[in-house]
Amino acid sequence: MPIKVGVALYLVRTSYDQPGYYHWAIVATKEESWQIQPVRVYEIKRGSGGRFVQSFTSERLDKSNALTGIVDLFTTNVYSSFDQILDRVCTIKSEDCGWRFPGRFGPPTGWDCSTWVLQALHRFYEDGAWNVPEEVFLRAYTTILNRASEMAATSRTSAIRSIPLIRAPRGYGYGYRY
Repeated sequence: MPIKVGVALYLVRTSYDQPGYYHWAIVATKEESWQIQPVRVYEIKRGSGGRFVQSFTSERLDKSNALTGIVDLFTTNVYSSFDQILDRVCTIKSEDCGWRFPGRFGPPTGWDCSTWVLQALHRFYEDGAWNVPEEVFLRAYTTILNRASEMAATSRTSAIRSIPLIRAPRGYGYGYRY
């Protein structure tokens, strides 16, 4: 059964006078819709002492007030179980080991949840699970942030908002727009 993979984005507000930031997590489901809950969540979070720790859970995202939405990435048969995805991401250290997103469209210097997610996406890309052109992959960081802004600009409903990373231009059956 194919597995659907995306990036969940949670808006974290630090104070009323600051814009906040997005917390990133990999999410996966065997369902056709993100509305069917729970889903698998793979992420790093701040633990005690401010250090990042890995977290691999099954959660109901529809119960989160901070969830902005999910950026749909791909559906794949390369991984046939959630454990196979876990095997690919659990070896990504929660602390900074020097990995940086290739190219010039990645996150600013440093290590955080977005860099961790991007390293997981890089592994999915190398495995052939996320089969996109290199230029789409290299712009994933900025495109995901743009999709988060689009979802944040829509009115909230009880449904989980989701938006594809790649959208074909209107009137065309091929091509990429990011």
